[in-house]
Amino acid sequence: MWKKIIVAVLIVTVAAATVMAAIEMQRKAAAAATATQTALATQSATPTGGAGNAGQGRQQGKNAGGAAAPQTLNQSLDNVGEPWSAMATIVELGAVGMTVQLDDGSQIYVELGPSSYWQAQGALAVGDAVTIEGFYNGDQYHAATITQADGTTLALRSETGQPLWSGGAANGGGAGHGGQGAGGSGQVQVAPEDWLTLTATVVTVNRNGLTIETANGEVLALAFGRADFWQSQAVQFTVGDAVEVKGFWLDGQFQTGQVTKTATGERLLLRDPNGRPLWGGPGRNGRQSKGHGASTNG
Repeated sequence: MWKKIIVAVLIVTVAAATVMAAIEMQRKAAAAATATQTALATQSATPTGGAGNAGQGRQQGKNAGGAAAPQTLNQSLDNVGEPWSAMATIVELGAVGMTVQLDDGSQIYVELGPSSYWQAQGALAVGDAVTIEGFYNGDQYHAATITQADGTTLALRSETGQPLWSGGAANGGGAGHGGQGAGGSGQVQVAPEDWLTLTATVVTVNRNGLTIETANGEVLALAFGRADFWQSQAVQFTVGDAVEVKGFWLDGQFQTGQVTKTATGERLLLRDPNGRPLWGGPGRNGRQSKGHGASTNG
């Protein structure tokens, strides 16, 4: 009798365990199906392509379509800065600018543009007393005209701040130029909010520019454009130099506008505040050139 009771209890226990196992399996299967549906729904709601995070830092100052916010030439004054003028004495002359001493004894650096353009209008020399009309954007001084003591005037920018060496507002004729670096009327310019400032260290130096590592660990290759232009500024870089780089992203490429050596304050100027290459001029990216504006890398 006891044997029969024990056997019956065992049979009931095994049956109960089998039922519980079947219920647990069904529960796990239902949970897995729910998780799969949730994952699929999440994927369908998330853009694919893997470029979302990679391009995040390059979309600053861009519109919903991903293109740079339009900035036409008649707005270029916003980039170059507010009208500014001063009487000064030239302390030092460089390839693209000069250091002057103002009446109060302070010294500032004034961007002039490519020497091939302004030297053709007249000779400047250390010690010359000059009157400068131009623009100041809170960071840089840009000369529009320079009047010497004998009345000679060097014209460098239009009244809207457009570089005359790039074709200039007076010359017009911008049709057919590339979008970046062109000097023609109506061309799109780089908006102020598209400019970035990077703190970095020089990793390699080459004949075309630098490779830098930014403070957040990103490695960038900087192309300086025409070698004869940037080399004429005689700013020497070495591996390990701390630098501050100003530039903008264009078509996936970083365009370098200015590189400053932190230790010495030396500056390599490559582009104006509208993003146009300073080495450009009529016959290069000015009115005599067609279709080359977008191909200049800086």
